[in-house]
Amino acid sequence: MSQKQIIYLAGIIDGEGYLGIRKRKNPGIHYVASLCITTTSIELANFLKDIVGGYCCVTPREGNRKIQYHWHFENHSKLRDLLPKIKSYLLIKNKNCQNLLNFLSIEGRNPQLREKFCQKAKELNH
Repeated sequence: MSQKQIIYLAGIIDGEGYLGIRKRKNPGIHYVASLCITTTSIELANFLKDIVGGYCCVTPREGNRKIQYHWHFENHSKLRDLLPKIKSYLLIKNKNCQNLLNFLSIEGRNPQLREKFCQKAKELNH
């Protein structure tokens, strides 16, 4: 990924992105670091898939609303590589990024510590 793409991605994340931790229960509790962006631009959704990876879900048009494309990226090893590259360019979501990096650095199961970072992510995203 080029420096220009890294800076652009950071701007998109600051404006339209979500950096958080999802708690999944199936079976047991699993925590998943997540980078998501919702957009009405299929070009942007495809750009994100091309340069970073991940997957897209579509919310169909409803009433006056446009079709929405939800890009998700949850690959922990690739997030450990990506987040340090974009962190210094994040002006609004820098703390969210640091919380996610802290979460991704946890070794072993450690459910209490994972829950702590999950709660912190909820606070930062509201």
